[in-house]
Amino acid sequence: MGQDPFRHGGEGQARVAETNQQVLANLDRMISEIEKDEAEEADAS
Repeated sequence: MGQDPFRHGGEGQARVAETNQQVLANLDRMISEIEKDEAEEADAS
């Protein structure tokens, strides 16, 4: 195994924070798509 990405200090922590931001952005996009789909289905019925 390499270095622990959750170690305190510097690079590893910055990488974890960046990954978290990307995950959040992806979740936001997915949630928006689901909400849009649900709205369209409600309109269609």
